[in-house]
This record gives sequence, structure tokens and C-alpha cells, in this order.
Amino acid sequence: MKDTTYMADALEEGDLLNFAESYITHNGTGRSLGVDREIYSVLKLHLPAGGVASNAVDMARYMLFHLSAGRGPDGQSVVPSDVLAETHTVQFSVPSRDKLQPRWPMGAMTKGYGFGWAVGDYRGYRRLYHAGAGAGFYSLISLFPGASGGVFTSLNGPILPKGIARDVNDVIHYRVADFLLGVSPWLNTTTACSYPAPWDKHPGTNVPVTHTASHNFARDKRDYEGTQHIMEHLLHLIPPSPLRNTTLVTWVSLAVVVGVLTAVVKFLLRQGQLRKVARQFQSPSTHWLYGNAHQLMGGEAGHHEIQ
Repeated sequence: MKDTTYMADALEEGDLLNFAESYITHNGTGRSLGVDREIYSVLKLHLPAGGVASNAVDMARYMLFHLSAGRGPDGQSVVPSDVLAETHTVQFSVPSRDKLQPRWPMGAMTKGYGFGWAVGDYRGYRRLYHAGAGAGFYSLISLFPGASGGVFTSLNGPILPKGIARDVNDVIHYRVADFLLGVSPWLNTTTACSYPAPWDKHPGTNVPVTHTASHNFARDKRDYEGTQHIMEHLLHLIPPSPLRNTTLVTWVSLAVVVGVLTAVVKFLLRQGQLRKVARQFQSPSTHWLYGNAHQLMGGEAGHHEIQ
């Protein structure tokens, strides 16, 4: 990956000749608002989570590396295949917006997150993907190991309306995935432009260019100073009821009492059940109860006592 670099480093070195311009917003009337490139310097604080700049050729090499079990262009192992496979394995669950039938004409879901990769499936095929966003750029990489292929896209905006760039990336990836997997495409020229409609709500398609920030406040800045009693304001929103004036100490005390009573009831019920069963044996009930209690907790002592 010879041409991949950090955006903050490129800014410091003044090497932005080959950088695309990113936009906060852009619409069909030609009105646009570009992102100030000085924001690149802030992205240095996000490393290694964000702030990397690359191109199509380098990202193609990166995809081939993962699809080749960690081997480089010369076939030599760069990362052990078992180590790389672990990064492609679900390590923990994450919230996801799954697309399931019959609401959607196909199935796409996320099972969890590995090390830098979201792990899921698309139309029955395993899919590894990762999305990135920063300074008005939106990127998405998808790998389909079963088809030995993948796709990478990167957009230079817009930030607003929110979600537009994500939708465009999704449409391209789904269409390319259908081609790679050899299945019939479910997006056509109409639904590709209306996506995610008609299956889901679509954000607004046009917003006015935001105004330049102003330091002139309509209200006196001192109105925002001082101590704010948030809980008092929230209490005014609660409908009147006998419980409204209950103090926090009272609630905690009540919770403790309920917890103790619950534990006592469970203990008594358990003892009653054990004594009922113990009557079926010739051994003294107290002796059996001792052994059974240990057995229920997973110990070996109870087993030996019963024997």
C-alpha cells in the first residue's frame, strides 16, 4: 500500500494535490459547502480508528490480502492465516439494522463484530465489511470470501442530508455483490435512486447550505452560566401522583426490603421442596438436606453425603 497515508500528515506536509475535495452539503442547484481541510489535523487524535487516506489500487491490494488468508502478492505469508481468521470471527455483538424478508426482497444481517470487521451475511453468503467516515469522506469495504471477491467505495460527501452517503455506498455494494455471487439483482434503476424506499424511510434529499457560525447570541451569555437544577425541572414534567414526593432514600430502603423478603421467600420454598423429597428416603432429612444443598451448588460434598 504505497500511496496510503494519514490525512493529518498530508496536511502538515502540504501534500494535498491528489486529495479529493469533500463537502458538507451539495445539491442539484449547484450550491455547495466544502469541508475546511484544517480539520484533518484533528483526525490525528482519532488514530488508529480513523484518519487514513488511501486509493482504489491500495485498497484492492488490501482486499486481496484478506481474501488470500494473509498472503502478499508474491504468495508469501505476511500474517498467519489462523491469526487473520480470528479477526474475521465474531468477538462480541453489536446493534445492527438487519434487512430481512418479507419486508425486504433479500436478506442481509450482521451477526457481530470481530477485530475491525463487522461479520454477517448477504443473501446467504458470508460477508465481512467495515465502514468509515471522517472530514466529509464516507468509505465502505465489503468482502465475500465465498466468492473470492469484494468491493471498496469512497465518497466525498455530502455530510448533509444525513445518511445519503451511506445509502449510496450500500446501493453500489449490494449491486456489485449480486454480480459477484451470480444472483439476480433486486435493485433496479428506480429503486437504486429511491433506496431505502420503498422498504424503509428515506431522509430528506435536499437541505439549504448552512450559515456561517456567528458569535452573536440572541440571549445574554450569562443566562447560560450558574448551577442548573436539572432534577427539579424534570420533576415538573412528571404528572402529579402520590409517588412524586417520595425521596430517593425511601425508594432505596423499599428496594432493600423487597430484596430481603424475596430472598427469604425463595429460601423457605426451597426448604419446603427439599423436605418433601427427603421424606421418600430412609436417611434423616437434615443429613440429606445438607448433602443436597451442596450438590445443587455444584460441589462434590453433597454427592458423597447422599451416598
